[in-house]
Amino acid sequence: MCSHTCAHVKTYSPPPPRTVIGGAMTVGGLAPPDGGWGWAVVLAGFVQAALVFGVLRSFGVFFVAFVVHFGEPAGAVSWVPAIAVAVQQFASPVGSILSAWLGPRPIVMAGGILASLGLILASFATSLIQLYLTIGLLTGLGWALVFTPTMATVARYFRRRRTFATSLALSGAGLSAFAFSPLFQLLAEAYGWRGALLLVGGLSLHLVACGALLRPLALPAEPSPAPVGLALLRHIPFVAFTAAVTLVNTGYFVPYVHLVARARELGLGEYQAATVLSAMAVADLAGRLASGAVADTRSCGLLRLLAAWTALAGVALTLVPLGTSYPVLGVLAAAYGFFAGALTPVVFSLLPQLVGVGQIYGALGLLQMLESGGGLLGAPLAAPPPHVGWAWSQPGPHSCLDTLMGGAEVLAPPDGGWGWAVVLAGFLQAALVFGVLRSFGIFFMAFVGHFGEPVGAVSWVPASAIAVLQLGGPVGSALSARLGARPVVMAGGVLAGLGLILASFATSLIQLHLSIGLLTGLGWALVFTPSVAMVAQYFRRRRALAMGLALSGAGLSAFAFSPLFQLLAEAYGWRGALLLVGGLSFHLVACGALLRPLALPISPSTVPSGLLRSSAFLRYAAAFMLVDAGYYVPYVHLVPHARARGCADYCAASVASTASVADLCGRVVAGWLADRWAAGLLRQLALWTALTGTTLALLPLPGSCPGLAAAAAAYGFIAGAVAPLQYAGLAQVVGTGQVLGAVGWMQMAESAGSLVGAPLAGHA
Repeated sequence: MCSHTCAHVKTYSPPPPRTVIGGAMTVGGLAPPDGGWGWAVVLAGFVQAALVFGVLRSFGVFFVAFVVHFGEPAGAVSWVPAIAVAVQQFASPVGSILSAWLGPRPIVMAGGILASLGLILASFATSLIQLYLTIGLLTGLGWALVFTPTMATVARYFRRRRTFATSLALSGAGLSAFAFSPLFQLLAEAYGWRGALLLVGGLSLHLVACGALLRPLALPAEPSPAPVGLALLRHIPFVAFTAAVTLVNTGYFVPYVHLVARARELGLGEYQAATVLSAMAVADLAGRLASGAVADTRSCGLLRLLAAWTALAGVALTLVPLGTSYPVLGVLAAAYGFFAGALTPVVFSLLPQLVGVGQIYGALGLLQMLESGGGLLGAPLAAPPPHVGWAWSQPGPHSCLDTLMGGAEVLAPPDGGWGWAVVLAGFLQAALVFGVLRSFGIFFMAFVGHFGEPVGAVSWVPASAIAVLQLGGPVGSALSARLGARPVVMAGGVLAGLGLILASFATSLIQLHLSIGLLTGLGWALVFTPSVAMVAQYFRRRRALAMGLALSGAGLSAFAFSPLFQLLAEAYGWRGALLLVGGLSFHLVACGALLRPLALPISPSTVPSGLLRSSAFLRYAAAFMLVDAGYYVPYVHLVPHARARGCADYCAASVASTASVADLCGRVVAGWLADRWAAGLLRQLALWTALTGTTLALLPLPGSCPGLAAAAAAYGFIAGAVAPLQYAGLAQVVGTGQVLGAVGWMQMAESAGSLVGAPLAGHA
């Protein structure tokens, strides 16, 4: 969080020189930069506040379900969020110490994994004590590793605008709680509380990406952070401040835990109760932003402002129980949300003013630890009578199998409904698999220069990743048939991200083959095959269009990723850029969480071995093995080829982006035409494939950047048109019931072409 300091820097002209040493930005001056990359750190703070306190404040949606399912009184259930808050605060010094030693980035990324794991394990809980251990202990510990380093980093990047920056970062809690309350209610109704928690766990992995944004800032004119800061306990202003905040914290989280149960007790419907919580969240957001703006005007001291907001929050908290109707309860909840939101950024802005920016890691961790006592006791002490949670009916308990099946429907393909969420998952996974793969050319020359290897040898890195992606297709099919697509894709997302992160530490080309080629490629195999098969299972009449929309993520992301990766590589080097891409790839876990299985008992079950006796399938797979020998060549070699033709770095990246935009258009247009054109799907596929070969043969001919961009756009459009028809045509060849196994085996056949294509086309 942030604060004002006694001295303020009014101008930054010229800006102080900055260098990057060991991953940290060193500012050649006495003050934080008050902007620049600091706004990316504020964005990380916004997202982490959303995924920590937005989830915590929406806990009331699960409260009643826990009471009913476990048969425990509300007071006992209240300990679940109370323990999570207490652990988050009590363990904050751990985050401070580790961040001082290792930097905030790896600590926040590790915390995101722990927080997500706790929520996922909680979805399988069979007793309240297991919720205490998973949500309370494990997720709370993850939140501790996320929150303290993130907000301390915000404080270090700002001084003059510290309160405003803190309010922007913390406003994520209000905005997300507004959205999460009805969203979690919807998920709980669709999947039960177990399925909803599983999805929230997948969503929480986005905290890993937040950590990737935390670029450390070294301020050499200041004392080094004191990680433990126990000497602060002899500092009277800090002790008094901490005691006051601890008392405030006793009541601060009570409405977020009990408000939904209170609304239900008053006879409000489930969505009305969730709306009351959302109204409080919107007001909280407004309060945080208003407070930051007012504080930075310096019309009054921060301490006086904090006292005023705290007093108003206390009055509003006292009045909330008096609301006995929907409108009155909503107004009182909104009033409390505004005042409670307003005091938060001031608390964390005042702290650096009391102890100094150099002490912020230790002071923030110590403050969080000491105020945990209030957070632990508040919600249980405020628990309503035991009958709350028993006055209304809830659906029966869901087994772990029901959760994994996600309430699977027994239907023909619905051609819509939840299928559009599956299309969204397909879009994102295509972006994070093929968008990354197609932007590999940005790293290509860096690998050649760093490892001193010929272009042909480096070409084997993406080629092996593509080959493993495709060769591992049957593995993804078999595991998905046995376990369901959701856990397989989520596991694949973890492997893909881990491989890219390990690659950022590679010291030889063979290590890149093992990390990117083998580990990330295997992760992509577990992600891609089940995701595409799920889209095919959810659609029949509009299958080609749905497939085009899902796979268009590859074109859109490659358009954005090429210049983005170029920028990251220049700012951090190829190692730092790969580390950030690895964090980004953990979003694949959230894609897996969206894959709600669809049971189609009228279709034959997936029998992979039977496909190998089908001459139609074998001809189809052999054709695409030949297509794939050339399909990925431009995505590996286009950027180096453009540079060889005299294009500047960003011009070369723009050529790749042009191909990606055209690819996006081709996928959507081909999918739309396929559902309307009188010509058969397989005839359309043959036409687009022939045109792809023609444009690929013409691609090396242009000698200028504009000509090369035009040729790349033509290839991108036509090659993009092939992809959705390939998978829609496969479902037509083998049937919907066989599509999961067929995608895997076809991918395996294609791997032979993909493996040799790029290396054979490598430049000398």
